[in-house]
Amino acid sequence: SRVESSTLYRARGVRRENRVKSSAFAASLLGLSLSLPFPVGAETDPPATAMDGGSAEREAVSEGSLIHWTNAGAVFPQNEIVVTATRTAQTADEALAAVTVITREQIDAAQAKDVPELLRFHAGMDIARSGGLGQNTSVFLRGTESNHVLVLVDGVRINPGTIGIPAWQNLDPDVIERIEIVRGPRSSLYGSDAIGGVVQIFTRRATDGTTLSARAGDGSFVTRDGAAGVHHRSQYVRAGVDVARLTSAGFPARVGGRDDSGHSNTSVNAYTGAKLGNLDVEIGHWQTRAKAEYYDFFLNPVSHDLFNSVTGVTLKAPLT
Repeated sequence: SRVESSTLYRARGVRRENRVKSSAFAASLLGLSLSLPFPVGAETDPPATAMDGGSAEREAVSEGSLIHWTNAGAVFPQNEIVVTATRTAQTADEALAAVTVITREQIDAAQAKDVPELLRFHAGMDIARSGGLGQNTSVFLRGTESNHVLVLVDGVRINPGTIGIPAWQNLDPDVIERIEIVRGPRSSLYGSDAIGGVVQIFTRRATDGTTLSARAGDGSFVTRDGAAGVHHRSQYVRAGVDVARLTSAGFPARVGGRDDSGHSNTSVNAYTGAKLGNLDVEIGHWQTRAKAEYYDFFLNPVSHDLFNSVTGVTLKAPLT
């Protein structure tokens, strides 16, 4: 086909104008990147993300800096103590494993209704749900099976001995102080449940003095939640209790269902401890009681109750 010379000239002019605009845009981006202020003597590389879900870790720590980057993009003080990676206390920058710490401040900022909502923001974590709140939830770490992720609450495993998958959907963030995520196999330390990694949950503890906390919320699908807690710590005695409650009318968990799949969950965390000379003694208890409605294979509405609890006694004393 023939193309008029004037039309061809105009087409070339458009392409030439587009190239000029692209060059100007690239130059402006280059100028912006050169004009960004960076502190002298500090590393400016962002945290790297490994292709395999975070196996490699890249640090960007300047001399004298207190900031530590992990491959999951989390930032926490370089002297943060973690215990899950090796079952011994060590600072985060000394841990050879890929470790991510979710602090209480991050939990408050996320406003998540359960732990899977917190985990889905981090590298290597895949979450699968079969409905709304309270429905069965599975967590896959670094591509392993859902029963290859070990879950600990204050050092005690909550994975059932049958299917091996804990009730992730019933872990309420309101009674949690911090979460440590270790990605990668830890079977030599924790057994076959830790092929993909370990998620350890630490319940809330008191700081100095007496603290009171309370909150309430309301949302769609007749969702209501609230939490309250009181903690006290003195030189020799500490104690506290947290209670959280979540209810929701939900929505049909299966296509074709007419009845809403509701959910209710009550979580309690309580502890007391004392320092007796060189001996430190603490008794703690955590529990969650939930009810979830769902549909069976024939679209009949059914429900199930779940109760899970952990009770532990901790003794600390110097070796020398």
